[in-house]
Amino acid sequence: MTKTNKINFYKIKPGLDENSVFKDPVDELESLLIKEGYQLYYNPKMTVPAPWVDKFFKTEFKAGAADRQYHIFNAASSQAVLLRTISLAGTDHTFAICFGTGFHMLSKDAYEPRFGLISVLNLVSEDSLRRIDKHDISGTPKFTAEQLSKQGSQMDFGLDIELDILLGVTGSLSKTDKREKRLKSIFGTTLSGRANLNLNAKFDIDNIDRLLKASVCAFSSSRYERKGFDWIDKIDLIKKGTDQKERLDAALSEKLAEDDGHDGFWLAVPELVDWQDIAGFYFNNDDDRLFEDITFDAFTDYVEDPITLELLKSTQVSAKHPAGEYASYNWSCFQCLYAEIELDGASYILINGEWYRLKDDFVALTNEKYQGILDNHSSDIAFPNYEAIDKNENGYNQKLTDQIDGAVCLDAKNIVHGGGYGRIEFCDVFDVESNKLIHVKKYSGSSVLSHLFAQGFVSSELAANDLSFRQKVEEKVTEVSGGQFQFSEPLGEFEVVFAVIAKPQKTDIPFFSKVNLNNTFRRIQNMRGFSASLAFIENHAPLEVQVDD
Repeated sequence: MTKTNKINFYKIKPGLDENSVFKDPVDELESLLIKEGYQLYYNPKMTVPAPWVDKFFKTEFKAGAADRQYHIFNAASSQAVLLRTISLAGTDHTFAICFGTGFHMLSKDAYEPRFGLISVLNLVSEDSLRRIDKHDISGTPKFTAEQLSKQGSQMDFGLDIELDILLGVTGSLSKTDKREKRLKSIFGTTLSGRANLNLNAKFDIDNIDRLLKASVCAFSSSRYERKGFDWIDKIDLIKKGTDQKERLDAALSEKLAEDDGHDGFWLAVPELVDWQDIAGFYFNNDDDRLFEDITFDAFTDYVEDPITLELLKSTQVSAKHPAGEYASYNWSCFQCLYAEIELDGASYILINGEWYRLKDDFVALTNEKYQGILDNHSSDIAFPNYEAIDKNENGYNQKLTDQIDGAVCLDAKNIVHGGGYGRIEFCDVFDVESNKLIHVKKYSGSSVLSHLFAQGFVSSELAANDLSFRQKVEEKVTEVSGGQFQFSEPLGEFEVVFAVIAKPQKTDIPFFSKVNLNNTFRRIQNMRGFSASLAFIENHAPLEVQVDD
C-alpha cells in the first residue's frame, strides 16, 4: 500500500533540456537512473560543523578515537531532483520533483513562475483559503504572509486587487463537495502553491505519473478567473536572478544611453522622509554642493559621465541634516530610480529595484482613470508656487494658510486616536470656510505619494464615521486657531484635496501611484458627503540649495 509522502514539484518550461534546468552544469551533478525515464540528480550529502560552533564557541567539539574523530554538532542537508517527463494529449510535460533542499539546484528561469499558485486556485473553493503570500506595491514594496484561524475567502484577507500581487496560496479541499472529494483522493487535503506545488498525498515512484498528469490539468484550467481571482493577471513580479530580469536591465541600460531627455524615468526619494530633517541632497561625499531634491536634472548637472545603470548603482545620494554635518538618509541612485519601458510588446515598470510586468489593458484602464481625474477633478484652489524661501513643506503650508481666509495650518499637529490608527494628521491645511482638507506633499517616489493618499483617505474616513475623532479634531482646530470650531450637524460636504509639489507643467506620476490614487479617489467618492480633487503646485526652487556661510 502506498504511503503518504510530502511532494514538492515544479513544472519545467517547455523545450528545456537538463542543461537548462539546473543552475550548475548537469555533468557536474551526480545522477542515478531509477528506472527508464526517471533520472534522479543529486548533490552528495555533506556533513560540516554547525556554523554557530566556531562563531560563538571559537573552537571545535569532537568525539571518537584519535584516528576516527567526528564533529559532535554538525549540519547536514541532502539535495536531490527527480526529472520526469510525461505525455498528455500528445504534448510532453517535464517536472522537477525536489527532495530535501533540491529546489536550490534549479535555475530560476527553468520553471513556470506561477504553476503552483494557479493550480491551487483552480482546485480549491474560493472560500477554502488558509494562507496567502502577497507583495504590496502601494509604496515601498513589501512581502507579507497572512494566515487565517479557519478557512476563508480572499475578502477575509483584505486583499487590495489594485495594489497586491498574489505570490502564494494555501487552501483545503472539501470532504463534502463531490468534485473536490474526488480531487482530494489525488491531491490530499491541504495544498500550497507558489512557483511550486506542495502537498501530502499517496504517491511514490510507482504511481507519480498520475499526480503529474492531474497537475497539468489543474494548471491548464482558467477556473480561478471565474472564482474572482482574474485580477492576479494584471501585475506580475519579475524574479531576480532570471534571464527576464537581465534582459530588462539591458533594455534599461540602452534607453538610459539615448539622448531623449530621459522620458519615462524619475529619480525620487524611495521612502517616507521627514522633510524638516533635510537641508538638501548631495551625491557621493560632495556635501558642499546641495540640491533641493533628487531629480534627473540634479544628477545630470552633477555628473560628467554618460548616465548608465552601473553609474546609478555606484553613486550614493544622501540627505543632509540641517543641524549638523551628518546625513539623515542614504540610498544608491539606483534605489531612487523609477522607470517605465516596453519590451517585446509588454509594459514593465521598475520601482525600488523590482521589475513588474503589467497587463496591457490594465495599463490602458489605469491611465484612462487617471486622465479622468486630471480632466474632471482638478482643485479650484489658486495654489502659490513653491519657492526656495519656503525651505520645506511646513514653510509652504504656512504660506498657503496665510493666503486662504480663515484657514488653519494643521501640518504636524497630530491627533492621537485608537482603533489601530495611532497618530493621525487631519490634514496639512484646513479651509474651515469651504470644508476643504488640503494635503500637501513634495513629489517623490511611490512610497511618499502612497503616504499622501493614505493620509487623505484615513482622516476623511474617520471624520465621516467616528464622532470621537471629530471631537478631537474640533479640539485641535480650536487649540491651533485660537477660535472656537465645531463640525455642523448633520455633517456638511467636504472636499479632500491632494496637492503635489512638482516641476512646472509636470502632471505625470509613477504608474503605481496612479493605481493608488485611482483607488483612493473611488473610495473617498463613495463616502457620503465627501469628494476628492487633485492639484499640482509648481516647484520653482532652484536645483541647488544656497548654503549659508
